Amino acid sequence: MKSIILLLVLAALIGLLFWQYKTIPVSLKNHERKVKELSVSKSLAAQQQCHDQAHARFALLGLEGQASETFKSHYNAPLEKCFLQVENTSSSLDIVWKNVTLSDAASGSNFGSYSWRSTPGQRPSDVPPFTCEVTLPSGEKKDCASEAEFRSLIETYMK
Repeated sequence: MKSIILLLVLAALIGLLFWQYKTIPVSLKNHERKVKELSVSKSLAAQQQCHDQAHARFALLGLEGQASETFKSHYNAPLEKCFLQVENTSSSLDIVWKNVTLSDAASGSNFGSYSWRSTPGQRPSDVPPFTCEVTLPSGEKKDCASEAEFRSLIETYMK
């Protein structure tokens, strides 16, 4: 009789352990899903706040409403910074001007500048920019020789 009770208790314990073993992964998955949803929600809120901050900086610079001026905002989570990228392309007679700047939307600190103008009689690819500089995350200032190189360097901030 004792052995039957002992076997029943042992079977009940094994059943309890098996039930715990099966329910823990489900609980863990539910927890991971909730954490991910919260993270996505926080990320979306940060992106929206960044957009609003960048738009305010863009307006503060007096650029809002000018057809040739556009802006893009991006919240970089690893750097915990909101970036504002402003682009302008304009032309006068036969000369085209292009300017791109990257700055911290909160402080206005400049992280990159690109300026180029066409030269009549030359192919655009033969005309180097007159300003092309990016401050890397390390603080080092890096000069660049083309718009493609500039965009590659600022990608660190805009990804």
